[in-house]
Amino acid sequence: MGAACAQCGGQAIMAMAGQPLCLSCADRFNQILQRQNDGLVDQYNYLLDMTEATVGVYGVMPRMRRSQPIIQRGPTMTTFNNINVRDSVVGAINTGEVKRLDVTMDRLRNCGGQSAELAAAISGFTQAILDNNDLEVKDRNDLLEVLSLLTAQASQPEGARMPDGVIKSMWRGFVEFIQKTPSLVGAWEVAKPYLEAALKLLPGGA
Repeated sequence: MGAACAQCGGQAIMAMAGQPLCLSCADRFNQILQRQNDGLVDQYNYLLDMTEATVGVYGVMPRMRRSQPIIQRGPTMTTFNNINVRDSVVGAINTGEVKRLDVTMDRLRNCGGQSAELAAAISGFTQAILDNNDLEVKDRNDLLEVLSLLTAQASQPEGARMPDGVIKSMWRGFVEFIQKTPSLVGAWEVAKPYLEAALKLLPGGA
């Protein structure tokens, strides 16, 4: 049998950043790199905007494009054990990310105890995101992606997790967005203490 994935313990198929990873975890790692790259693209485009504004000429310099997430369109046979996905939502979510989140919740439930409590809390908040009609498609998928990454990290031993700085950065952005979406705050306040404790973050995400 080959090497085990450093993140989930599954069958590793490649090495990234010096760590053996399975296909699912490698995909998540690439998504993190993609988000970092998008941030750099935004900065680059902003500097071009400022330069053109200074000289009074607009639309001359070419802009870089942000990458686009792959979204499942149309019917799907994917089934979930911990959440319910309405047909009207299926065509507008990244079902691969939701499936990864569902698998992580299964693993937590099977551990019992506090891990099972964390899974139940994450399940409730995931359902709230999926059912929320105030969210744009991109915002819903961004929230699901970060929640999936944070939950995956919470399910790992501390020594196998991403650097604390990366986790805290994701956490801060995640919490800030939720606080700007009043219809999610109630469900988040239920789930937050469990995820906060599992990630060993100070109250408030410090």
